[in-house]
Amino acid sequence: MENDTPGIADNARRATLRSLIRIMGVHNGRRTAGRGLWRLIDVRRVLWPVLVGVLVASLVGCSRPIAVHGLRPIYPETQRNSFNKVDSFQPTLRWESFPRPQDREGDTEGLLSRIRNVIYDLRVWRVAEENMKYPGELIYSRRGLLEPLHTLEEPLLPSTKYFWSVRARFELDDQPRVTQWGVTEHPQYSQLGRLPIVPNPLHYRFKTPSR
Repeated sequence: MENDTPGIADNARRATLRSLIRIMGVHNGRRTAGRGLWRLIDVRRVLWPVLVGVLVASLVGCSRPIAVHGLRPIYPETQRNSFNKVDSFQPTLRWESFPRPQDREGDTEGLLSRIRNVIYDLRVWRVAEENMKYPGELIYSRRGLLEPLHTLEEPLLPSTKYFWSVRARFELDDQPRVTQWGVTEHPQYSQLGRLPIVPNPLHYRFKTPSR
């Protein structure tokens, strides 16, 4: 038996249409502000495609990877101002290898062919108790990792937020070199991401599960 009661989505859609009509100044085919008559248009046919287009554009923007300085995190993915949940108390953190694709594309002088002995350093900070937007105590650190991934060897606390970052160390013409610690790019703090500040509130983020 079919239910003739309007659903929540239908009611929300009608409320949105009524709001749009009021904003446009149209009521019963007449323009309520100004002179003259408007031909009553099918608001749904004209405006819903626009609204859908705005929604799709916003979703695409949200799914687009944010810009970073340094090595990009692969797992967990990072989002500006949010902490993505990992799958365990000892997650396997992953990041892109060095040299990065953009490094290879921009290598017009063949410098990358002279790079040797690439290794990685990893650090994890618990959020600061006095300000959850900043890294606090350094609780985990590893140097000289041979692969761009690492499973934490010590369990983290449940339902806790953390910052983390990685960098690459390598030799170029037998001279030691290092990349910057990875940070996200933030439009309001563009210079902060480029400064050698460690720990940095723009480092990557995650949170642990409750159990």
